[in-house]
Amino acid sequence: MKDKNNKNNNKIKSRRGTSGFWREIAAPIFILILIPALCVWNGRKIAHDTQRWIDQIQTVENLSRQNNFNAAFLTLSNSYQDWLKARTYLHIVCRHDAVDNAEELYNRCLYLAENNNNNNINAFLSELSGLRGQLKELSQTEKFSIENIL
Repeated sequence: MKDKNNKNNNKIKSRRGTSGFWREIAAPIFILILIPALCVWNGRKIAHDTQRWIDQIQTVENLSRQNNFNAAFLTLSNSYQDWLKARTYLHIVCRHDAVDNAEELYNRCLYLAENNNNNNINAFLSELSGLRGQLKELSQTEKFSIENIL
């Protein structure tokens, strides 16, 4: 009788041992899957947001070339408000200098758009181009790729 009970206890212990093993490795496996998934999601979110801002900047440029400075300023102001909504998140996940540079360019563009006349349109368009480039760089640095990992 004792032999039979020992066999049953051993079966129970071996089952517990196997399930204990899976319980021990489940959390690390989950984390190893979760981290790359979050990196991919973050890269796509940043790419989507920066593309939206780049499109808005392109609209501002087109309006400026048509000498519609009031509409250009309003569109740029709306773009900056959109940027401000994401700024805290960007500071968390991106390099601070890249975010700060983009914000500085936004502010310079806003200043030039507000005070724009035909005399400094080239300076304004140049700043818009710089802002567009900075936004592209921001997107590129957050892209989940082998270059960014290494």
